[in-house]
Amino acid sequence: MVLLILAALVAGVLLINRRATAPTVAGKTEVIAYLVGVEGEPDVRRAGEPVDTRAGSSLRAADEVRVAVGAKIRLITPNGLLELSGPRASRIGEVVTNQADRTQPSNDRGGLSKEADAMRMALFRPAKELRASALLVTTRSSQSIPLYSPLGSTANLTPLILWKSEQGKTYNIAITDEFDQTAKPLRLSGVVSPVDFAMVQAWRGRTLAKDDLYRITLSETGKPLSACEYTFRTLNKTDRPSPNAPAEKLMRAYGILRTEPSRVGDALAELLTLPLIFAESELALRLKLFIFGQQGYQEEFDAIAVALAGMTASR
Repeated sequence: MVLLILAALVAGVLLINRRATAPTVAGKTEVIAYLVGVEGEPDVRRAGEPVDTRAGSSLRAADEVRVAVGAKIRLITPNGLLELSGPRASRIGEVVTNQADRTQPSNDRGGLSKEADAMRMALFRPAKELRASALLVTTRSSQSIPLYSPLGSTANLTPLILWKSEQGKTYNIAITDEFDQTAKPLRLSGVVSPVDFAMVQAWRGRTLAKDDLYRITLSETGKPLSACEYTFRTLNKTDRPSPNAPAEKLMRAYGILRTEPSRVGDALAELLTLPLIFAESELALRLKLFIFGQQGYQEEFDAIAVALAGMTASR
């Protein structure tokens, strides 16, 4: 009788352990990494079927990756950037776990900051939970013309000027140097978004000053009461020109947000100029969600959260 009771207890413990350790359906479908670059032709499979390996694609823990000799893949994981070189074959979940074991606490701005925690949440929290999360930290006072770039700080002295424009409408722009009242404002009339500062004929040869503060005013043409004002800073250190390759644009946006979160406009300029197929990738959408949440752009935040929930509903 005692043996029967012991056997029953052991069986019960084993059953509980099996239930505790078995992956849930949600666990199988949650994003654990993003592809941001490949060299060569890696083979990534999900339940035996090939997975899209273009930049911005999301990966799950059970996905299998095979990297041939001489090939590489770059991943964004909850612990940062990771590069895998061939030859190797492994599950993505194992790769990320091993990376976590090797990762030491970071001292950079991105490693331990509130922004880094929020970005990690935006990238890896289940999509259905994003709208109810704390990512929308504040709501801006109602601005009729939201500005996307330059916003916060910029390392570009001839920045791309991006705002939310309505079809059929044109806009006026004025950029004023807040530290030098004698400087002539830069003005444009009847333009649409985006405006490439370096390509404006009237501004040829002019740049913004380093380490300065500027005010940009946007208004709908013929409607001066629609004017919206924003201030932004230029940094003392400038950045190289924007890359053309989608993978590099995604990498730059992620790198900016991880280490220099004040450069939200520079990151948005990269994300909002991606080709459509990459702009609609899960990584690009989640990075934009993080930015709009941190900036209090509720309409944009809600729209992307809905798109992500729809994208992942079929998983």
